[in-house]
Amino acid sequence: MHTRLLLTNPKIKVFFMNSMFYKFLHDDENHTVLKSCLDGNLLFSRIPELNDFSETFAVADKEEIDRSLAEMRRDGCSEEEQRCFYEHVELMEKVFPEFKNVFESFKSLNLSRPFPFSQIGGLIQMVAGNGLEINPLNKMMNILPSFLQLTNELIQDRVGIFCVSEDVDNFPMWAHYADNAKGFVVEYKNLEVLFCGDGTKMLNQIQEVDYYGVERPAVSLKPDKLNALFFSKQGKWSYETEWRVVKPLAECKKKSVGCGSERSFFKMENPKDYISRIIVGWNGNLEEVKSIVDEKMGVPVVQANVVNGNIEIPQK
Repeated sequence: MHTRLLLTNPKIKVFFMNSMFYKFLHDDENHTVLKSCLDGNLLFSRIPELNDFSETFAVADKEEIDRSLAEMRRDGCSEEEQRCFYEHVELMEKVFPEFKNVFESFKSLNLSRPFPFSQIGGLIQMVAGNGLEINPLNKMMNILPSFLQLTNELIQDRVGIFCVSEDVDNFPMWAHYADNAKGFVVEYKNLEVLFCGDGTKMLNQIQEVDYYGVERPAVSLKPDKLNALFFSKQGKWSYETEWRVVKPLAECKKKSVGCGSERSFFKMENPKDYISRIIVGWNGNLEEVKSIVDEKMGVPVVQANVVNGNIEIPQK
């Protein structure tokens, strides 16, 4: 049973400590994936590498953007909007470290007075390069949707996603991600300690995925809308009960995974502090897995079983 804690943003939910998360994995005959997990490696995949292609798109809510810009032009920003703006600046600074000096200058802006559009436009031009030719004062309302899409594409090349599920007794997950139960599941604990956030409210913090209906949530300038870039999926994927961590790839290390390809991994310093146990699928080889785990780490290893059509996981 999971207990949730609501933060300031009701769209963002995190677990209390001691909750468990589950990573379903397909292994090879040499148990390369299992050994990598026991060494503390967490795989972070770029958004275009994930299984939901719709996540590569950013939908801009132009009507809401127009309204927000008009209000900011007239009144400046509320305290909540200012806080959100600075969080977004910090996010961009982490994702695009080469623009650190540019983003740092925006932390000193006084946003309570009428919004400094000329300076914001200059930032957009510097980040977008030649992709957008704009007059920041006269054409801000027209270019924001295009800029959001461009920014989304740039961000997707710079961040990785680590995905886990809150449920382990899930037949589709065992079938799709654990090789029809020939693979295994890593049961993680204390991930909210490992990924407790960094001031951006989006990066390095484990958060629940929001499943939507027909249309992908639109991004606007509202404080809670940027999360849709990272934490929303079509409702058809809701069986995954997914939670995610988003991390700048600059904070990960690349490792060769064979066939000349490289993937991005974040290495836990003390994996035993975060791996609770290994759960072998009912079609997997319990003794082989247990031998490897006992040699490398010594956490409990159990095997899932199907009893009367239901998945049962033995206690430790």
